[in-house]
Amino acid sequence: MSIKSLLMPAITARMFARERLLAQRAAAERRRRAQGAPHLLRYFHQVDDPYSALVAQRLPQLLERYDVELQPHLVGPPADHAAPARDQLVAYSRRDAALLARHWKLDFVDTGRQPADADIERVRRQLVAAAADGRFADVAG
Repeated sequence: MSIKSLLMPAITARMFARERLLAQRAAAERRRRAQGAPHLLRYFHQVDDPYSALVAQRLPQLLERYDVELQPHLVGPPADHAAPARDQLVAYSRRDAALLARHWKLDFVDTGRQPADADIERVRRQLVAAAADGRFADVAG
């Protein structure tokens, strides 16, 4: 057994200990306040992702309820190595989103297929422009 394999569990436990995490969060909050910076909500949105469509509908309410600044990021689908059964993942996400939408009273209709590439690009451009104008939540939702 190597020294590395002996030490790694202890090092990992220390790095991810709850007390350490809480201390890091408290320090970050002190720095944020000292700088007068707002709470920042980094939101990653994939135009053709059903879950993103659901979350986007609640963004305006979230921003009304909490004193946070929205920083949207438009992202593409995960790389192939991260989604090896992509067709199954996409089909399941549409079915799952339809069930979630019904439960949470959101709008989502599973058309049985993904949007066309041209539609995805059109919406992506609209959202980029909306983000630049500070209207992302209103346009995306």
